[in-house]
Amino acid sequence: MYTGERIVPIKLDLRVNRTVIRDQFLWDLNNFESDPEEFAKTFCADLGIQDPEVGPAIAFSIREQLYEIVVQSVASVRETRINKKGRRGAEYTPVRFVVFFSK
Repeated sequence: MYTGERIVPIKLDLRVNRTVIRDQFLWDLNNFESDPEEFAKTFCADLGIQDPEVGPAIAFSIREQLYEIVVQSVASVRETRINKKGRRGAEYTPVRFVVFFSK
């Protein structure tokens, strides 16, 4: 099920052996067919990179950044829910009056 685009920036700044990679691109979090390993393989082929260690390093960097983005997103949603509950609790807290009568 495709729920629309959720585009995030991915930045590569890697040095693997004698290969230096600095690049940035956009990644759609909601496209579950996107595969960091496949992207890295194509990236290396397009640039003519022969070092077999570069592809896995690129894929790892992408996965690491995607993980951080998702963790931050979940934390943000939790914080929003807590804030809403806190406000709701303050707004809807019943007020009780105790009245004492003396004779």
